[in-house]
Amino acid sequence: MTRKLGFVAPFLAALLLMLGTELATADDGIHRLPGAWHAVVTPNHFGGFPALFLFTSDGAVIGSESPGSFESPVYGSWVRRGRDVAFTFFGLFGAAAGGGQNTGSSKVVGTLRFDARSGGWNGRFRIQVFNAAGTQIFLNEGTVEFTPIEVEDF
Repeated sequence: MTRKLGFVAPFLAALLLMLGTELATADDGIHRLPGAWHAVVTPNHFGGFPALFLFTSDGAVIGSESPGSFESPVYGSWVRRGRDVAFTFFGLFGAAAGGGQNTGSSKVVGTLRFDARSGGWNGRFRIQVFNAAGTQIFLNEGTVEFTPIEVEDF
């Protein structure tokens, strides 16, 4: 009996150690976020629209959507918050070509969670739009879904 216990105890200890390590490193997808992504952005009470985003490994976000008149790409930052990712980014609106005037800006904040089944990310966001004086003129919330832009063989 002691001999069996002498074999079983180290085996159980190794198994528990492996399971503990496995649970501690459960795939939260954070290492998969840096890269290029297709997004479907769906503001409340509006239809969804496509966008493209780049998340860098050092916490930067660059994004672009089907541009409205004189709209800049968006630039911002992301950070890990537990199993989620929090992000904030800004965009600018301008006047007619050659005008060189800033007519407003937008700020988007939100959170994302990795979906291990799809390999993508999804979450919620809030957008605020401001006029040139910095007064909020629009506020909305919505959802966003990201799917990776995969490298394809040629």
